[in-house]
Amino acid sequence: MRREPAVGRQSARAVLLLLVASSLISPRTPSAEAQESQPAPVMEEVFAGEELDLYLRTLQNVGRAAFYPWAIRAFSPREVEELAVADSLHPWESRYAFRMEGSERFRYGLIHPRATAIYNSTFPYGGNDGPLWAGKGLTGAVQIGGYLRYGPVSFVLAPVAFRSQNLDFEPAPIGRGEGQVYASPLSPGNIDLPQRFGPDPYARLDMGSSTLRVDAVGVTVGVSTAAQHWGPLWTHPLILGPNAGGFPHAFAGTQRPIPILIGDLHLRYVIGRLDESDQSPAQAEDSRRFMGGLTAVYLPRGLPGLELGFSRFIHREWPADGLGSSHLRQPFEIGFKQSIPDADERFANNQLASVFGRWNVPGAGFEIFGEFVRIDHAFTTRVFVVEPDDLSGYALGLRRVWEGPDDALTVLRGEVFSTVSSHRQRGGARLSLAYRARHMYRHSGIVQGHTHRGQLLASPAGHGGAGSTLGIDRYHRNGRWSVEWHRRVERDRTVGIVGSDPADIDVTYVLSVDAVRFEGPVDLDVGLAAAYNLNRYLQDDAFNWNLRVGARMIPR
Repeated sequence: MRREPAVGRQSARAVLLLLVASSLISPRTPSAEAQESQPAPVMEEVFAGEELDLYLRTLQNVGRAAFYPWAIRAFSPREVEELAVADSLHPWESRYAFRMEGSERFRYGLIHPRATAIYNSTFPYGGNDGPLWAGKGLTGAVQIGGYLRYGPVSFVLAPVAFRSQNLDFEPAPIGRGEGQVYASPLSPGNIDLPQRFGPDPYARLDMGSSTLRVDAVGVTVGVSTAAQHWGPLWTHPLILGPNAGGFPHAFAGTQRPIPILIGDLHLRYVIGRLDESDQSPAQAEDSRRFMGGLTAVYLPRGLPGLELGFSRFIHREWPADGLGSSHLRQPFEIGFKQSIPDADERFANNQLASVFGRWNVPGAGFEIFGEFVRIDHAFTTRVFVVEPDDLSGYALGLRRVWEGPDDALTVLRGEVFSTVSSHRQRGGARLSLAYRARHMYRHSGIVQGHTHRGQLLASPAGHGGAGSTLGIDRYHRNGRWSVEWHRRVERDRTVGIVGSDPADIDVTYVLSVDAVRFEGPVDLDVGLAAAYNLNRYLQDDAFNWNLRVGARMIPR
């Protein structure tokens, strides 16, 4: 059986050596005396789906950051500087700098090191945590690195090392053979989404949010392992988000939105490699898969704050004889299956596509957004017109931001989503499937499904079926506090079939509180979540405490 790279004692020593080395390197910044009164530059650390990313979005809601499309991320350091308004006041202006004065062509420095500890009392719990996976027991992670910029070239090195105790718990009985007892309880043979990553502690060293890119003449090109976020949804993106972290990929696109006759257009084309876990149902000798993707955002002229877009994501088996032109051009392939010769027999592939929109209403402190996804393209035009929602899902969300004294900001946010298709029709009625609810992101040919290293590439709750999130955030000069309520539904494989019991639904309710506090050279992050899982695996109820403690070093 293949084994994924693990972080053992040698990797742990390597991490410690990097920490020591980082303390000996001085970034090209002002003197220590001057730095005490200056905010820390973080242009290279606005990673997709993380704290600073969401903070900038909040500033944009109230006009303290420039309007910029949010549906193609992660942002480059130059995009972050373009977002940051030079004379804007905001709660964290004395802590972080999102742009630097001057025009130095050569800059270098450190990524502010971070350490995180997560504890789960009863079962694995987490989501949108990047490459780490928080099993039962204690999970620890550390991120360190640095950056280098010279003219149009920028390089960020931000690896992440983590280790989970991965303690034992009673898995769902799925009737699989030895080696796959921890497979997905919903789709054990059609998605690489294990309940547990084996019986031993699970550890890995990941390249994290590392990127080498060139931004010049209106074009951006590069290679990266950083998480990407497509579309406007924050917690529940339907195509691509930070839940599984990043995967090795190359990209090309517009450096910033380019003007066209009827507005502006922003594009990103990506090809990359996806890997499977040791619990994958494929159990192939070559664990790699090829991905190709395309996403675009259109900003209509005369409608400020509005962005409309689409994205397409394709999985294929990794070719034994190397990548060919057919792989590279497939994201641009247009047409229904009927117009593509031997579309289903030509090769096993898994295609997903979505359309989305976001309107950040100027001057209102309010935005509304949504996304609609299909996990395959229709056979004919008529099939698409008759059932456009075949094998589909949707998500909707809103944000409202109020400005308070001392530049404080209060945010009310919410999202709802559903990713269970209630019916299927492929070129004609198929009665055997007409009443079956089908789970999103699984596939019969590419049996790893829409995953990377055993985690969903989209919303962490997307495979189960439906859910909602409601939260309140308060940003102030000394940090942030948040309260969030979350509901997640996982449907049994029989739900939706005539005669099944509608009570056979696995539902989890979560109430969490979280706070960030600036204390001298340390940003402390502490969170507590209570998760109550009713009908867990359609058997018993279970309760889990999730405790998170983190720290980021910010030299003052």
